[in-house]
Amino acid sequence: PELAKYSPAYLLEIITADPDLVLVARATASYIGFCISVPDDDLIWLDWYGVDSAWQRQGVALALLETHSAIFRTRGVLKIWCDSRTDNMPSRWALQKAGYREVCTFEQHWYGQDYVILEKLLG
Repeated sequence: PELAKYSPAYLLEIITADPDLVLVARATASYIGFCISVPDDDLIWLDWYGVDSAWQRQGVALALLETHSAIFRTRGVLKIWCDSRTDNMPSRWALQKAGYREVCTFEQHWYGQDYVILEKLLG
């Protein structure tokens, strides 16, 4: 269900509203990672990020997350928050390494799965 949300039209709408809401990582001519956000009042919701499997464990996720934080810190955003499935340990570890802290766990939440909520204070 989530993948259908990220249509080309939806991504174009986000980028048109604010180009900083979609980041991409490239290596030569290939796209190897992405980070998509949406404004959430005075906060930023880190909606989805990912790295091509051939490039995982090479610092791409951390670079995307740190760049993302730096952009919104300079814009005066006080906090970025996001979620991760509780069983998605690679994502949780990358987020923690990038300075996010786990705030709470929601059991049987979106799509009947367990999620952890994370936040990163920027201010």
